Amino acid sequence: MAGVVYLYDISAKRWQGSTARNFEVFEKLCGQAAARKVVLVTTMWNQVDKAVGEGRERELKTEYWKDMIKHGSAVHRGNLDQMAAQDTVDFLLAKEAMYPLQIQKELGDINRALQDTDAVRYLSEALQELLKAREETAPILRSAAGDPAVTQRALENDHQIRSVLEEISVKGRLDIPQRLLRLFGRDN
Repeated sequence: MAGVVYLYDISAKRWQGSTARNFEVFEKLCGQAAARKVVLVTTMWNQVDKAVGEGRERELKTEYWKDMIKHGSAVHRGNLDQMAAQDTVDFLLAKEAMYPLQIQKELGDINRALQDTDAVRYLSEALQELLKAREETAPILRSAAGDPAVTQRALENDHQIRSVLEEISVKGRLDIPQRLLRLFGRDN
């Protein structure tokens, strides 16, 4: 594998909870050693004012992507043309040999079960935090029944919990196909 490309829609108005959580899982899957073979590509520049996009890009670089950049990830702007995509691929191919992704090391070299990987543990911790918040807010919700703001917050919390559960069910599935196990050298 020559590298990994992460795509982000620069026209998105803000870095929301699910986006942040997905990126943190992405960081866990890649790991620090492989970060230098990651290109973070912003897309949809034609859907946003240039100054607004540049402000968002600056925020991504200084707040949300700073650790990946610190460990060697590059940031590219993706356009609607084939040249931009080719430039990103050429950039990755020109770099030194690929370091294994963290998930590859954990599943192959360390021989961890998928549910014991950093990425799935992160998702499990996020779910536990959301469930704890739900338990803590349940009495408040019962006493404030009918308050639209409280109802909205409860719905948002439930949405976050469902989102994390879906991520865990996809990423943390225990019934891994044999083909995937063979890919990581585990023919159990």
